[in-house]
Amino acid sequence: MMIASRAAENGAVPRFGRLILPILIASRVFAGAAYGVESFPIEVKTANDNVKCFVCHDRPEMKEKLSDGRLKSYFVDPAEYRDSTHGKNPCTSCHKDITRAPHAPGRKTVNCTGCHYMENVYGAPASEADIERYELYRKSVHKRALDNGNPDAPNCYDCHGSHDIIPPSRKESRINRRNIPRTCGRCHIDEYATYKTSIHGEALENGIMEAAVCTDCHGEHGTVEIKRKGSTVSAVSTPETCRQCHAEEKLMSRFNIKATYYATYRESYHGKANRFGVEVVANCASCHGYHDIRPRNDPKSSIHPANLPATCGKCHRGANINYTRGRMHIEASDPSSGIVFWVALAFKILTGATIAALVAHIALDLMRRLIVRGRNGR
Repeated sequence: MMIASRAAENGAVPRFGRLILPILIASRVFAGAAYGVESFPIEVKTANDNVKCFVCHDRPEMKEKLSDGRLKSYFVDPAEYRDSTHGKNPCTSCHKDITRAPHAPGRKTVNCTGCHYMENVYGAPASEADIERYELYRKSVHKRALDNGNPDAPNCYDCHGSHDIIPPSRKESRINRRNIPRTCGRCHIDEYATYKTSIHGEALENGIMEAAVCTDCHGEHGTVEIKRKGSTVSAVSTPETCRQCHAEEKLMSRFNIKATYYATYRESYHGKANRFGVEVVANCASCHGYHDIRPRNDPKSSIHPANLPATCGKCHRGANINYTRGRMHIEASDPSSGIVFWVALAFKILTGATIAALVAHIALDLMRRLIVRGRNGR
């Protein structure tokens, strides 16, 4: 009766069918399992037909023990599925290889491009941007790992969900901006633990949606290895990645952060070497960290005054407290830059005065020549 009542809730079928169908399917399932009876054809053409699948799959105990000892669950929450983006689709629109019940475990991997391609007959979203995303994924570190036999490498549904896919605009979506670090953290556990206590992670937790999340730095579908060409977090590319936020004046002004740090870095020795493609020169992450970025006044920050000798010492051996006394990100036009500001101002005045004197000298010389020529009647 429990099976029948569950099934009756999961599909719009006649009242009599709601009672009889689960009993018939369940009896065939148990008979097949006990006596080796062959499975029978099962048609799932509309979402209403999903009741046939939920007869078994709405049980939390539906699990399989894998070769490595882990348990794989085949439980699907009917209410969760109906609420998903695919809730109006029959199960077999994705599980195309299932045509009989009961069926053996270990079915074929679902291929999302079976629907999500240009001019598909299902009306599934498939713009040029969607195709571009898949092409990026095909070249990504995740897809290469999957192709090389890593069963834990993420596929589409590891990030977007499987039976619970919902639009990213909804707060409970796995790819809602607030949830992206947690989604990535299912695999990248250590990185997620570090990020959570960083300035970005804490800001996100406090509801600041502009705070950087994993995909802002690493990209979404096209994530590649750090040292691979095209990586957004390579030694050469990191400053440009950080610039996307930290050079935006409107955004930075909201959080009382200067938007000039990128410009001052580019004008520094490190920045100019970086622009020429020197990989060993310091970039933003070399000093500020990667996932563990913290404010300067945090004792755990890599740019806290007490930690600067160790930070600079990663490249400059023997760096001590005196080595780090100089100011970083100096903006010559800012009076707070001290002597640098005054020296720069002096050079501006000297340069302007020199050019003005030169122009005056040329003008006076021309005037004298014209006067002399006039006197000589020429």
